[in-house]
Amino acid sequence: MSLDIRLRLALLAAGVVGIAMILAIVFLAGRRDAAPAIETATDKAVSAELEGEGADLAADLAEALHQQSLAQQQALSALERAAIQAEDADAPLDPARADRLRAHDDQLCGTAPHLDGCGQPPD
Repeated sequence: MSLDIRLRLALLAAGVVGIAMILAIVFLAGRRDAAPAIETATDKAVSAELEGEGADLAADLAEALHQQSLAQQQALSALERAAIQAEDADAPLDPARADRLRAHDDQLCGTAPHLDGCGQPPD
């Protein structure tokens, strides 16, 4: 090989290395500049996803509570109808049983004073 070909190959190699270095610098600078934007976009996406999941869970919970409330109302209505239609519905209550029921009511009102009838004195 002649000196002229070696010089051309060396210059060509130096040019390729120079271009590769410039591309690497531009690439790394672009990544560095874009990193905060990428991080912010990722955080927003995660936040939106969590908000969506939270809203879905809240809706599911609200529906479950509504269904539970309906079931409780139906059960209470059935018990109330059964109590009204019972053979001994109009019979006087045994005083010992009335005392036990009153004690249970007092215990319940002590635990949950916000319930209806808890703030009123018994008849």
